[in-house]
Amino acid sequence: MSRHGSIRAFVLLCSILLLFLAPSASGATKKIILDPAAEPSWQVAVNGIASRSSDAATDVIMTSGGVAWVAGAVEDQSGNHDLSLTKIVNGVRKWTKTYDAYGGPDAARQLAVGPGGVVYTVGLSYKSGAVGLLLVKWSPGGAILWKRRYDIAAALITGTGVVVDKAGNVTVCGYESWLMSSTGKWVMRSYTPGGALRWKWLYAPGSGGTAVPEDICVAGDGSVYATGYLDNSGVQTAMTVRVSAAGKKLWMKTYRGPDGLGATTSAIVRCPSGGVYVCGQVQTSAHNQDGLVMRYAPNGARRVFALDTAGGGTHNERFNDLTVTSTKKIIAVGSSSVSGTYDCRSVTYRSDGTLAVALTFPGTNGGGFTCVAADSMGGFVAGGYWWTSATNCELCAVRGSTLTGGGWWATLFPNPVASTAGRATAIAARGNVVVVVGEYESTVTSDSDQIVLGFVY
Repeated sequence: MSRHGSIRAFVLLCSILLLFLAPSASGATKKIILDPAAEPSWQVAVNGIASRSSDAATDVIMTSGGVAWVAGAVEDQSGNHDLSLTKIVNGVRKWTKTYDAYGGPDAARQLAVGPGGVVYTVGLSYKSGAVGLLLVKWSPGGAILWKRRYDIAAALITGTGVVVDKAGNVTVCGYESWLMSSTGKWVMRSYTPGGALRWKWLYAPGSGGTAVPEDICVAGDGSVYATGYLDNSGVQTAMTVRVSAAGKKLWMKTYRGPDGLGATTSAIVRCPSGGVYVCGQVQTSAHNQDGLVMRYAPNGARRVFALDTAGGGTHNERFNDLTVTSTKKIIAVGSSSVSGTYDCRSVTYRSDGTLAVALTFPGTNGGGFTCVAADSMGGFVAGGYWWTSATNCELCAVRGSTLTGGGWWATLFPNPVASTAGRATAIAARGNVVVVVGEYESTVTSDSDQIVLGFVY
């Protein structure tokens, strides 16, 4: 794989990465992984049918046997996007299935794997002037077992998250709005393995208000947590809700920051001791916009972690995703504007909410992390985008560790032509294998393609 772009900036990124080798409490040592310009162990591109199609992978999950499931959208000959699901086994693409619901645009945003290896995708589909939330259940072989569409005439309803509990029940969240209205509802719907509606829960913030769930996770007892934000006349409020396995709201918590100026949350992950962690951004009078991480206990009690101010100043920080490592460290990733452009930012928190390590990867043209996943070796991999020039943006992935000698690696996956398409959108890890998905431009006639990169270490 050839490499090009801002070599000086990339070498600087790699030298800064040495700081990832933070000592653990025990001083234990894991396998050393040192590679400042790591090459993927394998790569798979998924292209649409059209000669210049706009294709993107949006989510990935790894299961046993080296299987990676990739969801997204590909463009067909008519110019519409079709929902796509791809199965890759040990770096070899077995198949890609597409679904065109009603001849209009369709896309998957998130996926989940249930008992028996069935796969669920959630996203949107267009039909007769309305955009509806689309949930599809797939067999392990790629056959559609059933599909459920939730729509309202002249409405825009988009599925944003999906989870499956131990019994095989599937719950989705989404956002419901109207084309001629500024209001929007927070939607949650749950189905049995056979596709029967179990329960539904809606939250409408009132006239002029919008409620948007961004991410969802499921607890061991079958209850579900979802996080997102409310927007009322431009003032945003972070919101997290817990709904029981029977569809009853257990609690709903909102947060507008220490100064009441506003906050949002965009990602959620289970806490090993119960409850959840959420991340996003908060507005403060002293520092403008800061990175935000909070923990909600099962009863709804909240702990706000130390805000990420990147050393102070009135620049902007935000977190887009978070994960929990095998060493119980919380890793939040996003961006920081300290250097004048938005750069990749990673922060490691202890479970008590104190900040352990904070790193910004400055580049001449900027970048940002969009996703993160933890491996089984005390490490984590953050993915995002890195501008190598003012006109070329490439997918980047960086592995760090919370263990002494735990190792690191970094990669830039180049577009063969100058393009703004390169970026990572999701990451999954299982054992010593990490899969990064996103988009890039392979030729001057391809527009953008789905890209899947596998790293084995």
